[in-house]
Amino acid sequence: MNFAKYVSFLEESALHFGRSDKFEDPLEGSFPLYNVRKRQEVYTDSGGMTDEQFNRFSQNFSSAMKQHRQRVFLNCWHMNEYESVAM
Repeated sequence: MNFAKYVSFLEESALHFGRSDKFEDPLEGSFPLYNVRKRQEVYTDSGGMTDEQFNRFSQNFSSAMKQHRQRVFLNCWHMNEYESVAM
């Protein structure tokens, strides 16, 4: 948060929410890598999808996630150089 946004926050008693696809982090608002990696195992082994069905599902899911990131607004209070599971 830059100084101007901080002053506005104090004066207006209001938070600024930014679109998740506009953050510097290209993965902001997306699923953790662990979830992405486990998805195929869960859907094909337990869910009964064939590999072909899963591939179609994955393509549709990826497209939906790109649109999702354009519609999700975030207010972030943590900044670090690395990912933190705890945060």
